[in-house]
Amino acid sequence: MTGEPATTSPEWSFEALRAGTVSRLSFSWRSRFEPDELASLLRSGQAWGSWDPRSGEFVVARPWRHRREIAVLVEIAAIRRADDLVRDLATRCRDDGCVLLLSMEQDERRRAAIWERSGLFPLEDVIAYELTSPSPGLAITSGPSFDIISAGDRGSVETLLALDQEAFPWLWWNSAEEFAAYVESDRVEVAIGTLNGEPVCYVGLTRYTNATHLDRIAVRPGLQGAGIGRATLAWVVDRARVSLAAPLGLSTQRTNARSRALYESAGFRRRPGDDYRLYGRWMVDRDLVPGLDRV
Repeated sequence: MTGEPATTSPEWSFEALRAGTVSRLSFSWRSRFEPDELASLLRSGQAWGSWDPRSGEFVVARPWRHRREIAVLVEIAAIRRADDLVRDLATRCRDDGCVLLLSMEQDERRRAAIWERSGLFPLEDVIAYELTSPSPGLAITSGPSFDIISAGDRGSVETLLALDQEAFPWLWWNSAEEFAAYVESDRVEVAIGTLNGEPVCYVGLTRYTNATHLDRIAVRPGLQGAGIGRATLAWVVDRARVSLAAPLGLSTQRTNARSRALYESAGFRRRPGDDYRLYGRWMVDRDLVPGLDRV
């Protein structure tokens, strides 16, 4: 189904946000950007924006996971005509080749009505878990061997990309640029698991001061259900040194029954306060997007 952005009425004429007009915007203390930062992103093509020259209100989107075919709203600095601005931005993103516009409820906790008026509808529910005491049955004595990869290892990034796109639906794919930036973080550890010399899975986690977040476990589809995911999770729990002072958190899709069963059997407990909804607007015919049948 194609969601064509509605045109804005003539009395409300918006303009594309450009680096040279950032100084005319109405920034608040809650803004995600400093003016110079936003101008730099717009200048480099790493953001899209629409604004109202009369009020200075504006909206900004950026590529989702460094993927320019998907735009995600990251700032809505508008009150009166927020939905009109979002629709105008959707048009500009579509004209620049985007196929999907997203909004993450955790970033913009506004009433669902604004998303519906803007043409964005519920796409996915993401739910959160936390582990403070692992299940005794989680210990695994056999499984893949894990090697932590280092930044700049191009071959490993290519392996991650291949595993990622095999294991996850189109919407949740990471790009090569996303992986490169992710691996470079000094808080992140990424490991590739191998069996008989062949990569079969990967895991990524981020360490914080008082907690660790399990960002992702990916297992080759043909090997799912063979215990590799459980062995990988056991490796992560041991690596994170889980204790009451340093819980291990993660999130997954509500519809992903396999992963939910794995985490719950390992002792993870729900954290409903950290759940969020992903809203989306398709801007092209979905049948024209390669790999979209796996969303």
